[in-house]
Amino acid sequence: MEDDNLLEPDDIDDYECTNLSNIRNELNPRSYDWVLFPKEIAANQLKQAGGTCYFVSAIESLSHIPNILEYLFPNSNSFEPYNYSFKIQFYGMGTKGEPKTFSINNQFPVDSKSDLVFMKPLENEAYAIILEKAWAAITGSYKKIDGGRAYNVLNKILGTSCNCIYNEKMEILTKKYRAKEKKEIEYINNLSSKNKKDPEIIFNEIKNAFRQNCPIITTSINMIDGGHEYSILGIYSEDNTNNLFAPEEFVILKNPWRSGSSDKEEEKMNEKEINQSVNSFKDIKAINDRYKDTGVFYMPKNYFKKWFRDVTICIPKNIFLKFIIVEIYMKL
Repeated sequence: MEDDNLLEPDDIDDYECTNLSNIRNELNPRSYDWVLFPKEIAANQLKQAGGTCYFVSAIESLSHIPNILEYLFPNSNSFEPYNYSFKIQFYGMGTKGEPKTFSINNQFPVDSKSDLVFMKPLENEAYAIILEKAWAAITGSYKKIDGGRAYNVLNKILGTSCNCIYNEKMEILTKKYRAKEKKEIEYINNLSSKNKKDPEIIFNEIKNAFRQNCPIITTSINMIDGGHEYSILGIYSEDNTNNLFAPEEFVILKNPWRSGSSDKEEEKMNEKEINQSVNSFKDIKAINDRYKDTGVFYMPKNYFKKWFRDVTICIPKNIFLKFIIVEIYMKL
């Protein structure tokens, strides 16, 4: 049965496509009985493909907010992997307080082995690849979603207003990107004082956002070539240890590529910082090694404060979405 509100990416005919009931998953290639949501949504269940780190991180940043993703699927109770189409609601695109409701058909790009071409879920949950196709449909095509910003995704699907705050003490940390980092610092120095803050103040605002159950996105970025976005899963501190030193804190990050870092030089610097940390955190490197394939890794607070470029706080306009979205842009 066809849907009058059906939207499709303009380039969908450029790909070989099939419906969910025929699709394999290369991350765990066994037979699948696709479901819309897993029993528990977590931020390490997705892997990006191409330049969609911003989209994966935006979706993963919502994973810890109870039921928030279910609001985007009005017919979630009737999901079947062989449905003709799937209905979506995007709250930032509607009128008069009502969401924009549309559908996408059950045809997804696959390769010659019937593996998904774009985003890949870790198991058999379909919600993210449906949202990715919906994003490509409202953006215009799959090609047009290759590169972007997470706050644009959150603005469209939830409805948000954003305020960007820059790190006034950002430092040059690498030789590889020194010239680009210098230009970023010059740009920040020329901003008015109301648009930038001390990184310690910004870090405390991040912690406050977590206390309010807020999703947080980080970006390793340079102003010229774009960058790579991560989601923040939490702040890890020594509150539960007997360490005699001043408290040390780590930012827990998730890389949508499902590897510890998108850049080898950056990864080596992070490892050096960890090795120089107080003794109570001597196991952090072991933790990073253990979870390397999931994309989850720990970054020391002091290094994190030098690394990020700016923070964007996004407040949803819709009454039922009572939370703050914090989005951090970080330099490469």
